[in-house]
Amino acid sequence: MASSFGKRLGMFGGRDALNPLRDPFVTKMRDYFHNVVDTDEFRASLAEGIANASQGSESLYDRIEHIVDRRLDELTPQLVKEIMQAMIKKHLGWLVVWGGVLGGLIGLIVTAAGI
Repeated sequence: MASSFGKRLGMFGGRDALNPLRDPFVTKMRDYFHNVVDTDEFRASLAEGIANASQGSESLYDRIEHIVDRRLDELTPQLVKEIMQAMIKKHLGWLVVWGGVLGGLIGLIVTAAGI
């Protein structure tokens, strides 16, 4: 709501308009993380982290945090923006169409009534 889309979302029901987008977003993020975790590079980094943790150089928690942070850095703001735009287009597109149709009908009625 604090983003530049906040005012636009206010016109479509505010925070409640985002509820239908929550599940698809969570699903896409879950799929993304599953794809990241299923890579050989991640497994090798995790195994290396476990091996190094026993040597006392860093705790296992710090190593895992470093690996996850490195993977999150790959998730660019542009990619997040594209994901959000695709979900908004898919789930709110019908709202724009029906808003245009109903607005046109109201305009015709008001013009015909001469108000």
